[in-house]
Amino acid sequence: MVSARIPFEWSDAELLIEPSFAYPLFTVEKRVLVKRWGFCRGLVMRFGEGYVFVEHEREICLDYAKLVLDVEGPRADPDEVSNVEGPLGELCRKLFELYRGFTVFSSPLDDVALFAAIHLSRNTDFHNNTAKWVSNLLHAFNDVLERAAHCMDPEIQILARSSSYQLQGFPQALREYLFLRHELLAEADPWRVRKALLRVKNVGPKIADAYLLFVKRERSAVPADRNLAKLLERFGVSKPKLYDKRFCMNYRCDECPFRSNCLRWFVYRALGKWAGLFQTLVYLQADLYCNARACYRCPLKELCFENAER
Repeated sequence: MVSARIPFEWSDAELLIEPSFAYPLFTVEKRVLVKRWGFCRGLVMRFGEGYVFVEHEREICLDYAKLVLDVEGPRADPDEVSNVEGPLGELCRKLFELYRGFTVFSSPLDDVALFAAIHLSRNTDFHNNTAKWVSNLLHAFNDVLERAAHCMDPEIQILARSSSYQLQGFPQALREYLFLRHELLAEADPWRVRKALLRVKNVGPKIADAYLLFVKRERSAVPADRNLAKLLERFGVSKPKLYDKRFCMNYRCDECPFRSNCLRWFVYRALGKWAGLFQTLVYLQADLYCNARACYRCPLKELCFENAER
């Protein structure tokens, strides 16, 4: 067993992994994350104040832990977005102050499992449903999720222990992804990756952008959805429309005739490489506080228009 101590400002392991599509690959115990499935299976990450202590049998997995933690990527820091104007800038600075040191936690070398988690997260509760489905499938296929591509829909539903419609068509989508996989992993142009993914069954712009953020580590990618639009509206940020797949298939964002009405472009244009981290923290904030039982405890309630109306 080899070990290393990685400097890391954020200390709450449970909150760090909660908004991540890598969540089904790990078990969480207080300040400890243990990789249950996938690349560097068995990796242990113990979170302390100002560091993460990592352990594994292979030294390469200690280096991989740095990639998982995104130690070279943007970390939440309000000073980094001090020039962003308007309500969006104010909200971003508040979130970056509240979650100072936060990063986008992922496991890029587990791209098949991440694709599965992202694809199966459509219109459902991620932790109560998607994470369980992916975990069940990983167990059923002994950590080789590629085998799911050879199944029929009814078999996948049995193995995932759910009859939810999100599982219908998943084997076909996985087959299509595996056909494109090497091309996608080798491609450096985010737009080309996005356009190729949009041809896969049941893949829309949000799924493609989540793949860019969590697998390709494209930090400017914004997996925009109705939840992001709703929270921005709550905090007084003008709410553009969600993107239109027909335009996404044919135009780069900076050339798209729909961009003035596009939520993705709105956030990306303002925040650049901080956009993906911002969207991740918006998801986490909404998950923690945007319900009737927790609204009164929200540290951002003074900025919330919906709270003011109550």
